[in-house]
Order: sequence, then C-alpha cells, then structure tokens
Amino acid sequence: MPILPWACAHGDAPPVTLRCASVVDIAPADDSVDTNIVIIEGFGEIDTFGFGPGGFIRKRIIFRPTAPGQSDDREPAPTITIRHNPPWLLTTTGNDRIVRDESYAEYVCNENGNWFELYHTATGAMAFENRINALEQRLAEVEAMLRKRERKKTK
Repeated sequence: MPILPWACAHGDAPPVTLRCASVVDIAPADDSVDTNIVIIEGFGEIDTFGFGPGGFIRKRIIFRPTAPGQSDDREPAPTITIRHNPPWLLTTTGNDRIVRDESYAEYVCNENGNWFELYHTATGAMAFENRINALEQRLAEVEAMLRKRERKKTK
C-alpha cells in the first residue's frame, strides 16, 4: 500500500493527442487523459489547461501547430498562443507564448488546480527543415536555368 495516493499516470503511458482550444483539459477528473505526455495539435489560443487535480501533477506537453489543408508556404504559418492567464495558467516569461514550430514544455499543477510552466523550449527542427527545403528548391531552379542556358549555347 503506497504511503501517498497517486494522482497521475505511472511510468510512460502512451501520449494522448488533444486539439488546440481555449480550454485544453490535460488532467480531467474522469481520467480520460491518463498519461503524463500530451500532444496538442492545431492552432488557436489556449487560456487554460483545465482545472487541475491539485497535488503537484506534472505534464510534459508537445505543441505541434498545424492547419488543416495547408499546402503552400506563402500561407500564414499556424500558431498556438499560450496565454499567460493568472491564476489559471502562468508562463515562465509572464507573457503570452507564441508557438510557430514544434516545441516542448512541462507544466505543473499546484494544490489549487492552477497550472505553472516549468520550462518551454522550441526544437528549431521544423524551421531548419523548411530552410533546407527552400534551399533545395532554389538549387533545382538554378540548375534548371543553367541547363537551359547550355542548351541555347549548343544550338
């Protein structure tokens, strides 16, 4: 019999994916999100992670801004805004956080059911991949232009 009652998932339960919304309940009372790893996809503003169960629960969150049907780099990139919304949700910076690329964070719930950001870090991988793709596309365009010039010279 444990000395302290457990109020969170044990071990590494599979992550649960939730849609971005004003209220993203990452620790609902019905235990439907029985994991410590949550993936939030979509776009929009997050005002709170719901009323937490209290007792210093930690949740690791992966933010993945996505927009349905986005097919063109010229379209505005989808963003997730995490609102600094005392007392329900507090960021480490004390300001709203704008997430444009995949990023990782950890939040803890205090005894009053409020969420506090412990850290937030962007991977930069998506921005780097987009830059590489743009460079490869530009290189292909330059190579095609050079081949076209060579063909004109040989005629």
